[in-house]
Amino acid sequence: MRRAPVAAAVGLFTAYSYVATVLAVAWYLRRGLAELSVGASLLWAALSYTPWLGVAGLTWAVIRRFGAGWRATGVLAAVMPGVVPVIATLNAHTDMGFLNHAGDGSE
Repeated sequence: MRRAPVAAAVGLFTAYSYVATVLAVAWYLRRGLAELSVGASLLWAALSYTPWLGVAGLTWAVIRRFGAGWRATGVLAAVMPGVVPVIATLNAHTDMGFLNHAGDGSE
């Protein structure tokens, strides 16, 4: 039996992790906001975690370029202080949009 390439295995694991996280977060959102529909909770969770797929891609590219060592760690450590606030801002806008929508009874 032939082994799957590492890129395929990492891609499948990333997809599984994303879907499992979105489903778990959507479930918790529904528990906290009963008026939120299943579709809205899934969309909210998906939008909240989609930017992190970009971080996964960035990490993959840096490791491919520099190897899994100190150079890659240094590059990622230099980039992340700029990336994390951008993702936090995107998530804050997403959260406020959904919270404002959930609170107006238009669901």
